[in-house]
Amino acid sequence: MLNNLELVRGLLSTDVFRFLVVGFFNTLFSYSVFLILIFMGIYYILASFLSYFVAILGSYWLNKKWVFKSEKKSLSTFFGFVMINSISLTLGLLSIFLLVDVIGVDVLLSQVFCIFISMAVNFVSYKVLF
Repeated sequence: MLNNLELVRGLLSTDVFRFLVVGFFNTLFSYSVFLILIFMGIYYILASFLSYFVAILGSYWLNKKWVFKSEKKSLSTFFGFVMINSISLTLGLLSIFLLVDVIGVDVLLSQVFCIFISMAVNFVSYKVLF
């Protein structure tokens, strides 16, 4: 039992694991918003944009405070976060467009793929920012 507790403590002490935990819940939330918007008949590019935008609000605070344990208190950090997410979102929107309209991949599956692209870009960028 003690070894399991030590394993959990060890995992929680790594920024990669904390990023994955935050990313999992943030992705679950973002994808849920995306699905709701899709089923409401919202165009998939707009649904992807809106769901991403809504999800980054909580993501900033969780990544700054819990994942990277940053104490930086500057507006430039927030704007850097927004810029990183804008780039990530642009890559995701271009990817989903190519997957759906050019290649013909299902829109729901395409969004999942785009989430993984965003996660990789974001982790590396957040590590530098925070």
